[in-house]
Amino acid sequence: GRDGYSGSVNTIDKFAFSSNVTASDHGDLTQARMHVPGQSSTTHGFVGGGWTTTYVNTIDKFAFTSNVTASDHGDLNTARGYSTGQSSTTHGFVSGGWTTGVVNPIDKFAFTSNVTASDHGDLIQARYSLAGHQY
Repeated sequence: GRDGYSGSVNTIDKFAFSSNVTASDHGDLTQARMHVPGQSSTTHGFVGGGWTTTYVNTIDKFAFTSNVTASDHGDLNTARGYSTGQSSTTHGFVSGGWTTGVVNPIDKFAFTSNVTASDHGDLIQARYSLAGHQY
């Protein structure tokens, strides 16, 4: 990422919440990257943004029930990494992050439609590498 580390991967790991076991390979993201946030609906996982050799704005979507490569679900308004993911029952959110410095946007995207995220406001202070939450 920004520090020159080249540890980008495209692997999606899966593990059971109900038992203490090693994760298994569930599929791949559309592109290898790092410093990504995650969101989830009841049926799918989402990953938005991250770092490849530059910051990207891609939102990926993958099904929890099948081991397949993720599909492109749309784009964030701002390409960035080190951002935070939040989930409601219908939408995913990506907040804060890092581009050429710390940023404060909040992007919102629908779980059901493949479109560019909408501007959902700003954090009160630019931040990165935060914890995410689910509603």
